[in-house]
Amino acid sequence: MASSSHFGLEAVPRDVDAVLSTLNVQSTSTAFTISDLAPPDSPLAKTIHSYAKEQLNAETYRHSMRVYYIGMAVLRAHFSHTWGKSLASDNTPWFLATLLHDIGTTDANIGSTHLSFEYYGGILARDLILKTAAENSVDAAYAQGVAESVCETIIRHQDVGKRGFVSALTMLIHIGTLFDNAGQNQALVSNATFKAIYDAYPRGPWSSCFAAVIHKECGLKPYASTTRLGEEAFSTAVLANPLNRLEH
Repeated sequence: MASSSHFGLEAVPRDVDAVLSTLNVQSTSTAFTISDLAPPDSPLAKTIHSYAKEQLNAETYRHSMRVYYIGMAVLRAHFSHTWGKSLASDNTPWFLATLLHDIGTTDANIGSTHLSFEYYGGILARDLILKTAAENSVDAAYAQGVAESVCETIIRHQDVGKRGFVSALTMLIHIGTLFDNAGQNQALVSNATFKAIYDAYPRGPWSSCFAAVIHKECGLKPYASTTRLGEEAFSTAVLANPLNRLEH
């Protein structure tokens, strides 16, 4: 089995605020264009991208792409020489994790399982990546590392807290989703990069779309993982996102 120092599996403290507290954001902000942050173009990446674009609704797909570009900008500007080093050298795990992190919320998937959407989505993603990798003759050890890192991250992508550790890939998705879903830590991304991302992938009615998913998940599964965030508190925070000013 490949080392956990690959695939974004480095251990990072689970506390987002603690991770970001070491940064002097004002002096390290870097402007990137969309092309600077381009996703991988391997057959594996392209196939998963096509699958996600077909399966996700338009709002969720654009959210997933925004999270990809936000995360890449944060990684490149602030963490490419520390815990994000492996992801900076190979962004395939990051791209696949962002594309598939909400795959469990599709109409076809959310009501087809008793599992919380993150768990079901993680399992689906792992199986899909392994199958697609085999079809494209990807090295088996590499495919396993990517698939399992992505699975871990999807399962834990709402597991925000103060104690313990998460993988580097999971920390990056916490930062990216909190940015897009709650408007947190906007100073991590330069104004020029922010504009480029949100021009390329507009928010549309994302906040109301996501709030509806929260209520649907909790209604179908009163025990769901999402409930620990507080159904009403979580949906209220989403609807109060300062980035909602961009919705149209």
